[in-house]
Amino acid sequence: MGPQENVELIPGTETMGHVGATKKALIPTPSLDPHDPLNWSRAWKLSALASQWVFTWISVTGALSIAPMFPLLGHEFGLDNNQLAFLTGITVITLGVANFIIVPLSNIYRRRAVSLVFSVLIMLTCIWQAMATSHRSLIAARALNGMVCATSESIPVQMIADVFFLHERGLWTGVYFTGYFMGAFLGPIMAGTIAAHHGWRSFFWLETGLASVAIVLIVPKLEAQAMETVVLTGRPSRAQFRPFMKPDSRWKIFIIRDTWTPIKVFFNPIILWAALMLAGPADLLLFFNISESPIFAAPPYNFGPDQVGYTNFAFAVGALFGLATAGPLSDWIAARATRRNGGIREAEMRLPALWPYMIITMLSLILGGIAYQRQWAWAHIVVWAYGFAGLSVTSVPTISVAYAIDCYKPISGEIMVVATVFKNLIAFSYSYWIFDLAHESKDGWIAPAMVIFACTMGPAAFALPLYYGLGKRLRVWTRNSNVHRMEQSI
Repeated sequence: MGPQENVELIPGTETMGHVGATKKALIPTPSLDPHDPLNWSRAWKLSALASQWVFTWISVTGALSIAPMFPLLGHEFGLDNNQLAFLTGITVITLGVANFIIVPLSNIYRRRAVSLVFSVLIMLTCIWQAMATSHRSLIAARALNGMVCATSESIPVQMIADVFFLHERGLWTGVYFTGYFMGAFLGPIMAGTIAAHHGWRSFFWLETGLASVAIVLIVPKLEAQAMETVVLTGRPSRAQFRPFMKPDSRWKIFIIRDTWTPIKVFFNPIILWAALMLAGPADLLLFFNISESPIFAAPPYNFGPDQVGYTNFAFAVGALFGLATAGPLSDWIAARATRRNGGIREAEMRLPALWPYMIITMLSLILGGIAYQRQWAWAHIVVWAYGFAGLSVTSVPTISVAYAIDCYKPISGEIMVVATVFKNLIAFSYSYWIFDLAHESKDGWIAPAMVIFACTMGPAAFALPLYYGLGKRLRVWTRNSNVHRMEQSI
């Protein structure tokens, strides 16, 4: 009897073939209907993903890109650094909490209907921001813009779960992260350049135009309907192209399930750890995002808004490098460990891939804090702090969230909701204390950098016990949880 026959198959433990291919059925099991989204051809699936990718990119560029315009906004409305940072903070907090509303709405009224309505609201809030004549008006517009842009943090993940099988979702979730963070990286470049030459209001008018493009993209977007029960060459039916459809008759169940499940799984140790691992690098990025204008617009750099925006190219380059390496590296490490384990794969086998990226994260924080405080040459800040932060934000969350999904595949959407809310709640607090701590501490900018260091590297330290046995014990402990049956029960 071989080792594969003796293994206890708990969630997160898989029996692999000799060539590394998983011997398992397609999950969720597709129906025989060619219109079942799981049975769509690759071209139809990718077209659905592409429309959501562009929609996500457009949403994020407007919501998280105003940092290079801080000097212009501060001059017009008489704002200090904390008030300017709050313009980003209020958007971040509404981005997070709105998903508790958006997720049940998207299950009741379907993905496209909610995306279409919210894309119209995105356009209207962009118009409001462009026409704001007071600080209070701009704050209100930013808060509502964050709320309606929250579709970019939940619906794409739901759509991926609708049309792709479980073993494919890691790859396409990574593609989604690419669109999200490219919006956060390239948006400030656009904002800084446009604001420097045409004024800050012009950026929001551009976002109004881009939001209208998003509406056009969503109208014909494919609708993923849940089927009652394999072809993989099917296509959507005519009904699936309708912008609005009859609400699901199980709407009461969806409201209860989609509100309660994220709260329930929040207390799962593995999911909480993955949320912290997403929050750490993402909020490190926010730290640099809200501080770039106060640092580079002041002496000795004296950058203009466009020059501040250009520094975000470092985030983008680092992010692309992280996306290109994190997935392949974690897959290679897991495959190598699987071969050594007699063809049995444990979810924790991908965790060693985190080590080099956490070292890079640590260097970004240490070098960034010191460079800020000692006013190093701008190139050192951009390359070592910003570039490493961009690499961290696309590599560490990809590996950590993939691990959590390996352990609890049926609730991949809920895992992302928990991680997003946690990330945004922490990020919101940054607008209150970062500048005060930097100015009041004798260590200056090193002090907030070290606080973020503790918040980021502390959870990372728990990757070691998770890898050396704790992770599997936690999976055994939760093996009978009903979350493992959620996709079959609803």
